[in-house]
Order: sequence, then C-alpha cells, then structure tokens
Amino acid sequence: MNIQIGVGKSKWFNGDSDNAQAFYRLWPFAKLPGVTVHEEPIVSLSTLHKMDWIVLHQPMDPVILQYIAMAKKMNVKVWLDMDDLVISGAVPPSNPAAHFFRPKQVQDVLRLSLEAADVVSVTTPTLKAALVQWLRVDAAKIHVIPNALPDELWARRAQVPELDGNYKALWRGSITHMGDLLLLKDAFKDYDGLDFVFYGHEPWMLYERYGGKLTKVLLKDWKAGILNYLDDLAGEPFDFGFVCLENVPFNQAKSNISWLECTWAGAAFIAPRYMPEFNKACIACYGKADAAVGKHYAHDLAAVFKDVASGKVDRDALHRASVAEVEANYLLSVVNPARGALLGL
Repeated sequence: MNIQIGVGKSKWFNGDSDNAQAFYRLWPFAKLPGVTVHEEPIVSLSTLHKMDWIVLHQPMDPVILQYIAMAKKMNVKVWLDMDDLVISGAVPPSNPAAHFFRPKQVQDVLRLSLEAADVVSVTTPTLKAALVQWLRVDAAKIHVIPNALPDELWARRAQVPELDGNYKALWRGSITHMGDLLLLKDAFKDYDGLDFVFYGHEPWMLYERYGGKLTKVLLKDWKAGILNYLDDLAGEPFDFGFVCLENVPFNQAKSNISWLECTWAGAAFIAPRYMPEFNKACIACYGKADAAVGKHYAHDLAAVFKDVASGKVDRDALHRASVAEVEANYLLSVVNPARGALLGL
C-alpha cells in the first residue's frame, strides 16, 4: 500500500520529517506492515495515481482542495488528521498564532476538507466532540488516535535522576505558549528547594514582573529536529515537567505530548485538572476538573510547587505510574493498529 503524507500549509506535500507534527501524526504510517510512505510533491496525476491514500495534517492552504478533488477522481482515499482545535474563534488571542487561523479562506479550507475526507483522525475525544458540534463533521468518520511514542525510542528512555541539590521543574514551549504561562505568573516565585528551567522560549515578561524573585532560573534553547530535541530534553536531568495552559476550549482539546516527553526524559509531571488529557492519577494536578472557562488557579499551582519544594510530592511514585500508563496506552505498538484497521490492513 502506498501512502502520500503531508502537512496542510503551503508546503503541504512535504512530510517535514523533523518536526513534532510529522513525528507523532504522519510518520507512524511508515511503521505499518505493507505500507510505503511517500513525501514527494503531488504535482501531477502521474504522481497521484501511484497512491492508495493521501494523508494530510491540518489543512489550511486552498491548494489542498484541488488535490483532494484530484484524489477523489483517481479513486485515491483521503485521510485528514487534526491535533488542534483551530476552528474560528477557538484559538485564544493570547496565542500569537491565532491570526493564522482566523481568515475565512482558512476556515473554508478546513471545513470543506473535513467534509470530503474518507477518514478523520484526531488526538483527543474533546477535539472530536468539538468538530462534531461546531463543524457538523460526521462523528462516524472521526477516530481518536492518541499521540504515541515509538517503542524503540521508549526503550532508551531516561531514568529518574538522583536528586542533586534542589528539585528542578521544567517548562518546555515556544513563544505561542507565552500567554498561557503568564496567566499563571503569580505561581512563580522563589521556593526553597526548587529551581525552574525554561526550555525553548525565554519568558522575559515573567522576569520583568518577578525578576527580583526568580533568582534560580536555568534557560535551554531548542535544537532543530525532534530527536535532537528529545535527546537535549533528557540531557540535563530534571525532576518535574509542568504545563501552564489557559482554560479555554482550544487548550482543553489539546493532547498530552508534554507529559509523554517528560515521562520519557525521566521526570514526573504537573498539569491542570481542567485539561482532560492531563487529569490522571499519575500526574500532580492543580485546579478543578470542572473549572469555568477563564479560571486558571495560579494559587493551586503555587501550592503544588511549594509541596514539590518541600519534598511532599512523591516524584518517583508519580514517574513509575506515568511509565505504566504510557506502556499500557501510549506506545506506537499499542496505538498504531487502529490506523492499520482504518486502512483495511
């Protein structure tokens, strides 16, 4: 079986092999028995007629509709994958990328692509429910296939580090998550026994607000390529990963990549209960599961940080529980058969 993969932006035909979207959502198809994955551009029927399926991630560019129409005429099936709730109005203004998704043209491409697709895969049940409710996508063709780690990568995961001085709590993210982080800025202050690590983007606005208190902060820059990033993430051991996310539908539909990656790196995890994918017994949660939109619980996050700093949170037990959860539900060998079944393998 031949499958063409691509992202839905201007370079939609390129698998962008080194980014996280391709790693978690497109390249798993290459692990299926009897499947050959292609990245070359679909520039003509001579390319397309060799394919059995095209798999497109998060369509935005209007050229996508032309290729979907061409695929339909050639009896090539169309699989659409979504990992974000990018429908109009869902992406909060605090996210600098929000303006990319607002134009009517982008929303029309998304809606029409979803209507035309033979199969739609999404990362979370919350995202599926939103597409059904807001875009009236047929629920029967939407399938929840969570993000998963390749088994060979999981086999070389990092172990829980020996405690060396203070605990280290790591935030990993890009500039698109600055607004989320700053909504919980009141939780960040000097805690005896706890240092903060910011990996990816420097929260200079947080320094400006709390510069006198954040005396124990380490900074790490991104490295290009998902495997380089993961190796670098685990290269300097930390004890807890954490996420700060605005309590809005866009974030509630998000997946748990950050937890997967921090578990792989040997760390326990801290996250808000109002994020369904993080509301697990293996995660140190803050806030309330039924929190009203706009309620963020910075004081609860501060209480968790305080407990971590004082040693009241059992880092090792949380990590062991996360490892068990990943091995039961979030390895590619567990998740990928769902893709194979939908392809008819």
